[in-house]
Amino acid sequence: MGVLTEDTKAFVTELFAETDADGSGTINAEEIHTMITKVAEKEGFEAPSQERIQARLDALPTENEGALTLSEFLFLIGAIKVMAICVVLFDAADADGSGVLESSEIKNVLIKLHEAAGADPPSDADMDAMIEKVGGEVTLEQFSAIMIPIIVASLGDPVIE
Repeated sequence: MGVLTEDTKAFVTELFAETDADGSGTINAEEIHTMITKVAEKEGFEAPSQERIQARLDALPTENEGALTLSEFLFLIGAIKVMAICVVLFDAADADGSGVLESSEIKNVLIKLHEAAGADPPSDADMDAMIEKVGGEVTLEQFSAIMIPIIVASLGDPVIE
């Protein structure tokens, strides 16, 4: 199973076709917001604002400036879902609610990840060395950079085929 199920890909493809009323093969920020809101409701994550979408769209190297093709949109939905998973995992690991993972919280994440994979966790000394390399604390951004490849790999195939 990939990041997006076949049902979700079909759902997004149908929404894309409905939204692309002029048949151009692209959709703009306003149309993307409408679609993401519907997908977010189906997939159980919070949709970003139209302003945030426009800012991201302006920064993306898309095939058509200011618009997304179906494959670009499918990739975007997959990326949003993976990021939502990162936030849930981070929040669950952030036991004290500080917004950063402290040493003990990082160790707990490492142990649980290894146990879930059926592997022995690193030694305390190895974990301490890893934590020292990241400066003793991990922000959501750092956590996501580490977790995104792990999440995608654990789901099997790529976001889109």
